[in-house]
Amino acid sequence: MLLAAAMLTLPGCRTRNKQAAATGGGPPISEEPAGLVTMIHTADPRAAVQLLRGFHEVEHDAWRWASGDFAVTLKVPKDAAKKGANLILKFSVAEVSIQKFGSLNVSAKLDAMELPAEKYVAAGPATYTREIPASALQNESVTVSFKVDKFIPASESDQRDLAVIVQLIGLEVK
Repeated sequence: MLLAAAMLTLPGCRTRNKQAAATGGGPPISEEPAGLVTMIHTADPRAAVQLLRGFHEVEHDAWRWASGDFAVTLKVPKDAAKKGANLILKFSVAEVSIQKFGSLNVSAKLDAMELPAEKYVAAGPATYTREIPASALQNESVTVSFKVDKFIPASESDQRDLAVIVQLIGLEVK
């Protein structure tokens, strides 16, 4: 009788979650989001929890289009609260954007701190980098918002606003 009672309570003691059971077993899969990271590769599915707004689906397993206003949450790297850090945005400017607009400006805001814009006049890979003082990195995480002044608006053939192609966003200790 004790054996029967123990057998009935076993299903309630399993460590596997519903996702693991749905995929045919295997090791337990955490239902909690992964911890924040300091450097986001936008194609990494684990990064999706840190992409707050303005990003489209992953393309070619390598990057995402972003709209003219996009934002992320970044973990502040160890020692950045003492040494400061560099904010890095690695992206590409589409040829069609340069043909249509001639140039575009990218600016950022780290929490409440406005960061200067930079002008881009050529298509292809680009990097926006700004020094962030230690005083702005005293919390465990920060929100970084980016603005692109000119972008291709949604149309009948593509329902997305397209500004830049983003590969990486992060904070790097100085």
